[in-house]
Amino acid sequence: EYASAYSVAIMQRWRAKLGLREVRDDDEALINDLLMLMHRGQSDFTRSFRALAGISTYTTGVAIGVREHFADLAAFDAWVERYRARLRAEGSGDGVARAASMNCINPRYVLRNHLAQQAIESAQQGDMTELDRLARVLARPYEDQPGMEEYAAEPPNERRHIEVSCSS
Repeated sequence: EYASAYSVAIMQRWRAKLGLREVRDDDEALINDLLMLMHRGQSDFTRSFRALAGISTYTTGVAIGVREHFADLAAFDAWVERYRARLRAEGSGDGVARAASMNCINPRYVLRNHLAQQAIESAQQGDMTELDRLARVLARPYEDQPGMEEYAAEPPNERRHIEVSCSS
């Protein structure tokens, strides 16, 4: 019983991340196929989910602004057509409401290793400015914050493999 309730809750969360309002039989396949595309292409999950809010429901063709997050473009293009059809089937339009509900569950800003390391290094030099700035950004992770785009960007290549532990 617990496992079943847990599975239902997990599926509700994934539907919300994709802006799906209704429960449909093929939701699990749609969600799993997206997750596999993201995993195989080493997509940044946070950035990719946030970008999905910008997909136009009633157009066809490439999903500009989202497609760039995926390595297997042909597979993503096929997936996005299924996603659009799913959104149309439940009457989810391109309106602000769908994007806003998705953006309330898909953060724009998360604590990334390279940002934490940068703040740690500055703090070790006695400069708390970066730590304070990072804390302010992360206090409102779902809101677009003008001037803070670097905190939502991919890490620079030279800082891509930084790992920060709890003891850092």
